[in-house]
Formats: sequence, C-alpha cells, structure tokens
Amino acid sequence: DATDGLYAIERGTVRLDARTPGDGEVRLATIGAVGMVGEFSLLDSGPRSATARAIEDVEALRVEPARFEALALAGNAAATALLARLRRDVAERTRATIAAIG
Repeated sequence: DATDGLYAIERGTVRLDARTPGDGEVRLATIGAVGMVGEFSLLDSGPRSATARAIEDVEALRVEPARFEALALAGNAAATALLARLRRDVAERTRATIAAIG
C-alpha cells in the first residue's frame, strides 16, 4: 500500500508486523505513547514497509509527507527536530531487527 504519513502516537499501543517469504509474518516492534509509525513516508515515497495494528485504543497525530517536506525545506525548527528523531529511530529499529534475525 502507498503510505499516507507518519503517525505520532499520543496514547495506546501499535504492533508492527511484516510479511516473510512463504506468506509468514514476523513482529518487528511494539510502539507505545510518544513513539512513531510510518516514518518511512517522510523519508521516501515508497510503499509501506510493515503493517501497523492497534492492539489497544490509539490516539495519534498524522504528519502528511507533503506538509512535512514543505516545512523541512523552509528550515522549520520542528521539522528539523523531527527529522533528527526519525534518523535516530530508524537506525535503532534497523539495528534491533538485524539483531533479532542474526
């Protein structure tokens, strides 16, 4: 599916799963309050890399890719801070995934 934005979770918990060869599924992460899902949507225009499922009621703020890009290009301080957080979070999740399959 195409991505529609980043979701900053204010309350609740989301589970991220991905398909594996042979139509299996693997849990990538469980994200709670102050976490984010959909971060790749702000980094590239590719399809979703995982399926997010609410495992309890969730309240979240959505950041649309086009709006974020405009703010980032304008040098908006909040967009710059969010981009720094995204880099850190993506690196941490990637390392955790590699460690889990290694």
